[in-house]
Amino acid sequence: RNLISYPTEDPYVTVSSTPTQAKVNEPVKFDASPSHDMDGEPLKKYIWDFGDGSPKKTTKQPLTKHPYEKAGSYPVTVTVTDKHNQTADASINQRVVPPGSRNLISYPTEDPYVTVS
Repeated sequence: RNLISYPTEDPYVTVSSTPTQAKVNEPVKFDASPSHDMDGEPLKKYIWDFGDGSPKKTTKQPLTKHPYEKAGSYPVTVTVTDKHNQTADASINQRVVPPGSRNLISYPTEDPYVTVS
């Protein structure tokens, strides 16, 4: 009996966001459409973790939107599955600024003053 094994590679996955720096409650568009499986075909499932404690969202399309309720920097991860049930993921940091703020202003996420005793 001959067994032939075909190696499968993990899918290629990438994600971007628009705008890269959103205001509070502004829907952010996440786009993983350049992602594909090892054959260059579209992926079957996308699981989005928006990094803010909200439930993960599963889509069949590579696009989704998500608003953030608080300013901060959020680690967004998309995990994809292809027709071979191979998975891969990609992450970006989504910045969210308070309403009324101007773009390109830096908001420290940690207190810059540290006391050592």
